[in-house]
Amino acid sequence: MIGGGQFGMVYRAVDFESGNTFAIKVINLRCYPDPEHARALAHREVKALQRLNHKNIIEFLGHDKWDTDEPEIFMPLRQGSLRSVAKARDRRLTDDELSAAVLEQMLSDLDYLACNDMCHRDVKPDNILYWNGPGGDYTFQLADFGLVNYRAQALTMCGTGYYHAPELYPEYGTFAQSPKMDVWSLFATIADIHRKFSFPPRAANTYAEVLHAVRAAVQLAPNLAHMARENPELRASAAQLLVAHFDGRGLTTPRAKVPPIVIMPAATVAKVPARSAPPPYVPAKTPSPAAVPLVKYPREPRRPRQLDGAKGQPVSRPLEGNRITKPKTSGSPAWLNLRRSPGPRGTAKTRVPPPAQLDQWITHGLAPDKAAAEKGPEERNETQQPIAGPSRMPGSFPT
Repeated sequence: MIGGGQFGMVYRAVDFESGNTFAIKVINLRCYPDPEHARALAHREVKALQRLNHKNIIEFLGHDKWDTDEPEIFMPLRQGSLRSVAKARDRRLTDDELSAAVLEQMLSDLDYLACNDMCHRDVKPDNILYWNGPGGDYTFQLADFGLVNYRAQALTMCGTGYYHAPELYPEYGTFAQSPKMDVWSLFATIADIHRKFSFPPRAANTYAEVLHAVRAAVQLAPNLAHMARENPELRASAAQLLVAHFDGRGLTTPRAKVPPIVIMPAATVAKVPARSAPPPYVPAKTPSPAAVPLVKYPREPRRPRQLDGAKGQPVSRPLEGNRITKPKTSGSPAWLNLRRSPGPRGTAKTRVPPPAQLDQWITHGLAPDKAAAEKGPEERNETQQPIAGPSRMPGSFPT
């Protein structure tokens, strides 16, 4: 056995065929209040590890014994955790160099998780493993994905109290869980492994005392203060931190889509009120005057319209090309109302003026009845026109 905790153990194992060593994580479901719910969480961890593929995330080698109370997850065997490196006296890196290496590599995998819309929710020194590469450099990998979840499904309280983000507590604001929780936990992890910080507060009994210790650490590391903003909407993301501090190395998010970090006054970096005040009223700007055209064209003067003194209606004038403009009146004109006089059965007597007479009425404005009175019967062209179809009484329907 190389390590363990309240809910499981980690053992060193050897592959008989290849002779390679690897680690077996044994989950003790009997230690959970709801063993079946714990089994579902372990299954979710396996599915997440099968999907993820990043050099700073522990690899998944296999699983076994899911029909028992002690399912097993296989993973590579590493030399130790970040906490063991921080406590080692013979390490080659100073606290600043170690913090910078951890910060760059962990921000890279946190940005990768954010691009997959996932939250680790338990970033701390014990869950960051390391191994020495061929050149002697430290390579760090994030492990223990038992609490990993998608952003939309991350709703429950989880993680270790010293590394909790404020949005997990309703008294510090009603914010949804997001990948920026892991950024806060990473800042607390750096404060834990660096000796200039007094973190974590071992005697803390409430989260208010833990938050006070984080605020004190912010004052000692002002260049990382945007990682510990209590309002997650103003907190820097992993991609923004990689661009700001490491020239974008290890980015998964396209650099063109990474906005700059919001600059805030030093007095408001650490503490953000739970309920922000409404924005001040800003009066609307007066509209700008209309643009003056460069060229002004003269407007054609309108002709005065002559009115008929008797009826007060405009008199129509013939247009060019011998075209006649009819007066615009509501309904049909009086001179178009054809009157039907009684006649023999099946016929109707209709007064139809000739075209020359219509032109005279329109041009001189003469009333139809008065013009017709001046003409004789022959000139009025009274004719008998037969009515097509059978005769019927007024108001009856055709058969």
